[in-house]
Amino acid sequence: MLGRVGYTVLTAADGQEGVDVVRRHAGEVDLVLLDRTLPKLQGEEVLRRVLALRPAMKVIVSSGDAAVDPSGFPDALRLLRKPYTLTVLYADIREALDQARGNEPP
Repeated sequence: MLGRVGYTVLTAADGQEGVDVVRRHAGEVDLVLLDRTLPKLQGEEVLRRVLALRPAMKVIVSSGDAAVDPSGFPDALRLLRKPYTLTVLYADIREALDQARGNEPP
């Protein structure tokens, strides 16, 4: 769905592959959208590793677990709670990317 609205999307089957994708395409990735629950590496570890590769990376974490505390992801831009609509997802991504641009030095 993100590709249909003009975003280039790189996908990964599990947390480790997600880290590898960011490593291989570091200069091309503007934002990482990841789930908290992933095979091989949990979202918390993926977040930690992605930020070790690119400390300024914008990351949105998604979770369907209502008990998850957003403070467990202090370096993520936000915790997106499932279920969410495409409108909410699009708005959060757009806001994150706009925020990223606003924080870049001139």
